[in-house]
Amino acid sequence: MSQGNSSSSPLPSESQSSLIAVEDSHTVEEFLQVAFGYVRLNWKDHVVIDKRYFRPTEVDNLNGDASRAKKFLVGSHD
Repeated sequence: MSQGNSSSSPLPSESQSSLIAVEDSHTVEEFLQVAFGYVRLNWKDHVVIDKRYFRPTEVDNLNGDASRAKKFLVGSHD
């Protein structure tokens, strides 16, 4: 499959940035549990939390628009 920059290609060109969104909402801790779980490690033994990077006012919920991903990807996340 060609990954060129033709207008018919669903892949972004090198000059574009993409962020894939899903309609589910998960915490960073849930992500870490799953990711480290694949290699049977406890994420708390390997991750250092630096509070300098916390938001001053935490946003309750951040959701992305998954419509673009649905347009280009086969199937959907169930």
